[in-house]
Amino acid sequence: MPEMIRIVEMIDSSSLVDVGDAQKIFRVISKNLRNKNHVTMSFAGVDQIITAFANAAIGQLYSKFSEETIRELITFVDMDDITHETISSSVARAKETAKRKRGEAK
Repeated sequence: MPEMIRIVEMIDSSSLVDVGDAQKIFRVISKNLRNKNHVTMSFAGVDQIITAFANAAIGQLYSKFSEETIRELITFVDMDDITHETISSSVARAKETAKRKRGEAK
């Protein structure tokens, strides 16, 4: 059974603006990915998210884990359009950065 990460509960805030809080999320996700555990991330109750939070919580995963591992083991749920757009943008940039570091992108 996947671990459910309820972000609002974990950081005790509906505003995802603190990079320190994002690091907490990153550490929990990373531990699960290292152990090959599935994770479901719930964004229920999120009122605000900034790009720096998305980069720190999710984007930096691409520097530690393969895109395949992330896609296979993480499920995102309960996202409104703004949260989805912010996360998607962060992930796209993180993927490109990871490819450049591996020498796969121009």
